[in-house]
Amino acid sequence: MVCRCGHSDHAWDEPRVCKTPSCRCINYEEAIGDNSVMHNHLKYLDEMEKTEDKVRYLLTNIKFLRNFPNKEFVFAYWAFCDGFKWNRILTKEGVRNLTDPESIRRSKQKLVEKNPDLYGPNNEIYIEEKYDKQTGIIEYVLTT
Repeated sequence: MVCRCGHSDHAWDEPRVCKTPSCRCINYEEAIGDNSVMHNHLKYLDEMEKTEDKVRYLLTNIKFLRNFPNKEFVFAYWAFCDGFKWNRILTKEGVRNLTDPESIRRSKQKLVEKNPDLYGPNNEIYIEEKYDKQTGIIEYVLTT
């Protein structure tokens, strides 16, 4: 049996996650019929032109990416949108074909600032850490 992520090695206890280190598969879904290994999101992402639209799509539809720090999110963006493969050696021309990491980071930051409930982290630990940081900054500014 093969999952939609394309891998056959999954943990069968809860949560059912893929054992392949680079895969972020959350639930096992057998790849049969319309539920094929080819992900539908690739055709939608190819049609989008703006980086912000692609970032919005990723944050809306792939919920676990909302908890990624900027560096990991950039690599995920490259993998989903630019076809970046981890097992290939990057050449200068290959790097030129990747989207600028700073524009990806800015797009994500802009979306999270405008609507943190929809695009911000959805893990309680990250939300509490962010709140603690903001509280610390406000206290520091008010006391100095």
